[in-house]
Amino acid sequence: MSDSSIHDNNFLLGAWQLLGWEIAESNSDKRLFPFGDNPQGLITYTADGWMSATVSCRQRNKLSTEGGLRNLPAQLLAEAYKSYFHYAGTYQLQSDRVIHAVTTALNPNMVGTEQVRFFDISDGVLTLRGEEPCGSNFRYHTLRWQRA
Repeated sequence: MSDSSIHDNNFLLGAWQLLGWEIAESNSDKRLFPFGDNPQGLITYTADGWMSATVSCRQRNKLSTEGGLRNLPAQLLAEAYKSYFHYAGTYQLQSDRVIHAVTTALNPNMVGTEQVRFFDISDGVLTLRGEEPCGSNFRYHTLRWQRA
């Protein structure tokens, strides 16, 4: 945390644009890029304690609106789901981490969970790191953001 603005309690407030998302696995040297090597996304933090995060592939296929989106074939809807990620809720800061209490999400399994992210701000870049159990191993997520 090398930026001096970290000490004013408002350093997270506002909107941040995604620079990249990388996943490392505890049992492998392989790196995963879930939305490609040039994803897009936005995370926002409000003064009253709310947050929202979205991430997507930069290039997404358009969906036909003829007949209504809810009537599209399941395969097309699944492809749209796989190319987009969102969750929102409240947040609180605790030392070197921000805890997102999820109230709504594209993935219903996330609702009601706490997403703990270790953070660092250096040279104007916010880095959020989280870990996810994956069977007997872990996946380590690193997301880098710049002010919008």
